[in-house]
Amino acid sequence: MKYGSAVVVLLGHSYVRRLSEYQLRNASCRNLGFSTSAVELHAFCRGGVSTRHGTNERSMFTFIRQVAAVNPDIVYLHVGENDLVDMSPSALINAVKTFINYFLSRCRLIISNTESTDVVS
Repeated sequence: MKYGSAVVVLLGHSYVRRLSEYQLRNASCRNLGFSTSAVELHAFCRGGVSTRHGTNERSMFTFIRQVAAVNPDIVYLHVGENDLVDMSPSALINAVKTFINYFLSRCRLIISNTESTDVVS
């Protein structure tokens, strides 16, 4: 965790989007009630997203670069309800595991590439 504040990411579908919108509309809930000096909150969410791998706007995989760019300390992931329409619970568990593993490997790769880049003027 970085000195001074934790970078927290909310990642998911419409439930997370609604939570994000609610906390922005209600001053007492802004930043989920955490001090802005203690927590830097980011929300990456879209209604209808799925854990299926893909590059279309309905795939959770489209958020990976955005999340990696803020270099989070904590990621709260809320997904799955949209997939239950045509996936068995065991297939959904496997899809979520696949997403998490891919997410972690890509974020580490993107963050390490970003941190090791030298800027020459």
